[in-house]
Amino acid sequence: MTRAPVDVRRAGVDDLDDLLLLWGQARDEVTGTTRAVAGTAPDHLRPRLREALQGDDVHVLVARIDGAAVGYALLRVAPVFAITEGPCLHIEHLFVTPEARRRGVAKGLLSGVASVAERAGADQVLTSVAPAARDTHRFLARLGFSPFVVRRVASTAVLRRKLAGESRRGTLDDLLSRRRSLRGKASWSSARASAKEDEAAAAAVRAGLPHPAGPDAADLGLADPCPTARLDLDAISVHDTHDTLEMPVVTADLADALERSSEGGLRAVSLVENATTQPA
Repeated sequence: MTRAPVDVRRAGVDDLDDLLLLWGQARDEVTGTTRAVAGTAPDHLRPRLREALQGDDVHVLVARIDGAAVGYALLRVAPVFAITEGPCLHIEHLFVTPEARRRGVAKGLLSGVASVAERAGADQVLTSVAPAARDTHRFLARLGFSPFVVRRVASTAVLRRKLAGESRRGTLDDLLSRRRSLRGKASWSSARASAKEDEAAAAAVRAGLPHPAGPDAADLGLADPCPTARLDLDAISVHDTHDTLEMPVVTADLADALERSSEGGLRAVSLVENATTQPA
């Protein structure tokens, strides 16, 4: 059985209703939902599409089989980029109904696209395709279309919110980075100081000198660099009552002696029950 021929021609105002119906089908297929996307509902597009069909800036091709609209192409002539020279034909939208696919409709529309490009003096044809439309990508690749750019879309409100979030994240990351850097420098300085002290101590031992670590007793204002502790057991009270041990109470004299001896070295402290140590 012979297939009915595909008729492709430039659309006019009389094709407005058919084009809006095709547009709605294409929108639902791309978005995967029948909910109206802001600004793309057929009722919203009607006045703008009517104006486009009556003007020369936008070209709309419609494909029909046995009088039924089965596809369309929305075209405009403009440079590839705003600052480049030379016209390029942009295919803003190309759609064929599912039941009319693989019947030569898309080829017929692209033949009309080539004719429009030639009349406009456009050396290139640029098109946009949904990422998930694998069949369309393969079809266009067979006709010589190569990958060019990936176009993404975001609402202005989402972009502004994301930018604000990235800014706050960047500030926090910078703060954490500076804190880590300061901690690293402090650790490195401490390690170097400890290494120098160890080297000095080792050198002193090899030379038979006193251990250099710690300040000199004279720097601390101590009259006797090597005091001998006097420990009075009467100043220490330890009571063992019902397995409860009270901590000894140390007098101020003993605390002072222990503090003074911490740098110079404690000569001898012995705890003997009911006895008192005397200076050596």
